[in-house]
This record gives sequence, C-alpha cells and structure tokens, in this order.
Amino acid sequence: YWNQGIMTEVVKQLLTQLFLNTRIQYVSASCHENNRASQRVLEHNGFIYEGTLHHAGKLPDGRVVNMKRYLVSRKAFFEK
Repeated sequence: YWNQGIMTEVVKQLLTQLFLNTRIQYVSASCHENNRASQRVLEHNGFIYEGTLHHAGKLPDGRVVNMKRYLVSRKAFFEK
C-alpha cells in the first residue's frame, strides 16, 4: 500500500478532527532521519521541518539514531 497516499489522508483526517474539536494550536512530530516516506506524509500535511534531534531515537536493534522534528499550526493546516 506504499505510495498510495493512504497515510497522508489518515494524518489529514486526524489533524482535521483534532483542530476542529479541541483548542490545540500546534502539533509536533518526529521521525527517523532516513525515513523519507514519513517525512513526506508530514510535509504533505503542512508540517514544517524544524531541525534534527541528534541521538534522540532508538531502533529495535538498539542503535541510536537522529530524529527529524516537524511542526504544524492550526492556522497553517487550514490555510494549505
């Protein structure tokens, strides 16, 4: 099911409900720096790359990895 936009739509619907039904103004997300698919899902939903958190994540095999941090605001989400 990769590259069919399914997760992009799931995140879009989740953010829509979250922003419409709560007073939350910002949502942040992090993903492994080599996980381009997750980065694209976030970017397609209006998230902006904020920076890289070094040695901030751990893989199941115990390796420590860098994480990319993203943020979207309520205003930016509905303006896109």
